[in-house]
Amino acid sequence: MEEGGVKIITLSDLLRRSRPVTAASSLTPSCSISPSSKPQPSDRNQTSTPPTQNPNPHPKTLPSLNHPSLIIGTLTLPSHDNDPSSPNPTPRCPKTSCFSFSDGSSAVCCDILDLDVRMIGRKIHVLAWNFIPLKFGGGFLEIITWRFPETSRVIPPCSNVFPLVSDSVIDCGDGDKARYSVCGELESVSPVSVVPCVSNSSVSRNVCGFLVQISVCKCKLCCVKDSKLMAMQDQIEGQDSHCFAEPVIVYFCGSASSWHPVIVKLIGSVLLLSGLKKKLVFIGEEDSQLMYVTSDKTLLHLPKVINRQFPASKTVIKGKGECGMYTGTVTGIYMQSMVVELDREVMLLLTDRLIALPHSLRVGAIVSMRNVHFVNPKFCWTKVLILGACYRTSIIVKSFSPFETGCCLNSQSQSLLGKFINSLSFSVKLWALLLVSSFRKKFAGILNEKEILGSNNVIYCLWIFII
Repeated sequence: MEEGGVKIITLSDLLRRSRPVTAASSLTPSCSISPSSKPQPSDRNQTSTPPTQNPNPHPKTLPSLNHPSLIIGTLTLPSHDNDPSSPNPTPRCPKTSCFSFSDGSSAVCCDILDLDVRMIGRKIHVLAWNFIPLKFGGGFLEIITWRFPETSRVIPPCSNVFPLVSDSVIDCGDGDKARYSVCGELESVSPVSVVPCVSNSSVSRNVCGFLVQISVCKCKLCCVKDSKLMAMQDQIEGQDSHCFAEPVIVYFCGSASSWHPVIVKLIGSVLLLSGLKKKLVFIGEEDSQLMYVTSDKTLLHLPKVINRQFPASKTVIKGKGECGMYTGTVTGIYMQSMVVELDREVMLLLTDRLIALPHSLRVGAIVSMRNVHFVNPKFCWTKVLILGACYRTSIIVKSFSPFETGCCLNSQSQSLLGKFINSLSFSVKLWALLLVSSFRKKFAGILNEKEILGSNNVIYCLWIFII
């Protein structure tokens, strides 16, 4: 099918071909991998050696279509209640936080660089894109540039207000009677997890959700009640400055948990949540945490312009576990995605399986990692900076890879090695992974991957070295 000389590509056709391809012919990928920015705010004068050689040190550039083409479809949020009998069910994916893209013929997981929250649930034209087949079946769409259809009315009243539950009604006046609201800068987002919950009626059930930390401003305007929130939003935006300093926790649970990929992309932005409940949540028998919890009436407001007062000082990175941000280029992925190499001199250690790496984290992609811990292991045989991840760590792809490299997949079943490494302290985890990398290189061609990584002999050798 063609539209104005441009060929319309369907997802079913891409899935049938099952080959990596790009339709970003206007973009010129560089021939070599080069980071967009240096670590922030770390200053280092070190020469480094990668822990292991990248299995594909010279990846091929994605083949491009030889004709103008676009994909027309709808971007939707992930669904935790997938109905396989629906015409276009959410693609079966081991990750729980992928956007889904459907064009009527099929549906695939996807990621997008320039996200506009108004595009969710609306038909869009994808002008530049990459398609990468997935090992477990299906494919992954990387949306580089897009636009709304010219005939579409895409800016409805209250276009900066979004209900977290699809069947909620947006009231642009003062009719919202929800009790609590939070206005501030989004600092961190936890992974999606399912936890057992006991209500007041002592009925136990599983709840799917994630935690968000927001630094709020305590001025009178920001502390306004929800009943006056919409009417005073212009005053909040027009105030000279806000100081976001006091952290609060918001729990996105139930249907609101599907907003995880959107909220992650909003880290560092100012947002306003209304229609929240305040609850004292007990963790175990003694620990408790006062937090806000989403409800069926919760609305996400995205202020147009907010003047902020930033702290005068920055955190100095000394490599002793300080939390910060790092932006760099992926130069290698090792050990079943437990180690990600960046800029050939930094390693991100990911042993927590709750942290789902995005499919678009591929060799050649530029990524920004928020809330990672900087650790200098001071090993005599290697000079690398280590980034440690925790439940507050988020990984955002800022530029897709121009290379024909596979998507990052988390193993769903842990090997004996993975279980053993998880039982170690952080510094020992890194040491063990480096040692296992040496084992893999030593026995490559003699033993297969499963025999090396799943063998009790490897674990026994590691234990001997550790003690």
